[in-house]
Amino acid sequence: MPINLVEMFVFTYTFGPATAVPYAIHYWSKELIFAFLFACYAAPLPLLFMAFGKMGYIKRTKHKLLRKMARAGEKEFKKARKAPDRLLEAFDEHMGFGGQSLATVLMAFAMGFLWAAVFAYSFRLPREKAYKSILIGNAFGLVFWIFLIDQVSRFVHPHIFIVLVIMLAAASWLYGERSESKALAKAVRDKKLVKQ
Repeated sequence: MPINLVEMFVFTYTFGPATAVPYAIHYWSKELIFAFLFACYAAPLPLLFMAFGKMGYIKRTKHKLLRKMARAGEKEFKKARKAPDRLLEAFDEHMGFGGQSLATVLMAFAMGFLWAAVFAYSFRLPREKAYKSILIGNAFGLVFWIFLIDQVSRFVHPHIFIVLVIMLAAASWLYGERSESKALAKAVRDKKLVKQ
């Protein structure tokens, strides 16, 4: 049975190599899987950085965090407003671009190219260093997943990983939704008590 490219792209971009590698391991060679996924993760990087610059993703995220911190009070809000910049400055002062590049490599290895790009963009890593760091992290991550799935698939069918990753993602999403609704209900309840 030939591989369905639409499904391969869906697995590649939704859940990353944790599902794309098990999906393709019986149909493609390890080298082809590596080349395909590496190209899929490297190609959108320039567009991703341009999009971040255009839509102000980091600013919106920062403002969302600030609104959540504002519940602590006005004095803490004023301190919190400066906190993300202070954190970035402290990290930059102690680690420099070398440390940021290494952190970006580790982020790409562990969490994939999208989160690594967000990390590199938010820490203002120069694009050339960011691209190199993300590509190195992706390469190591792909080698890790291909090796792991190849070894484990001798004992267990690799499609089990797809089911496990999707179940884990669904459980994480449900937990996040439940936690957010509890926090929102508590905030509304506290606001009603303050008004009385």
